[in-house]
Amino acid sequence: MTEPVREYVLGLSLYALLSPIDLDLRADCNLIVTKTEVSVVNGDGTREALAMTFEDAKAFAKSAADKFGIEPALTFTYDEGKALKLLNKKAAAAETAAVAKEEKKNNKAAKAGK
Repeated sequence: MTEPVREYVLGLSLYALLSPIDLDLRADCNLIVTKTEVSVVNGDGTREALAMTFEDAKAFAKSAADKFGIEPALTFTYDEGKALKLLNKKAAAAETAAVAKEEKKNNKAAKAGK
């Protein structure tokens, strides 16, 4: 199981590294790339140029995700009304539990005082 995980993480990394970026930060303000050099450092310290395009990285990442078992993304719709109802229910339940705990504590103290 280790190899698919490693390939998946490598695929994500290569995708992020080679992904085209928009250098237009805001109106009339652009970054300009003057030099980009990506190289592979081998175990013995030698370097060689990385001959991989973004499309290559994308294909590798997709293949690694399939091997690892990543499924297509799910889409969810956030409903604030439902979320607030759920939070209110949980808060009411917590308050009820706290009141019950306090009553139990008071009953114990009353019994002990008799």
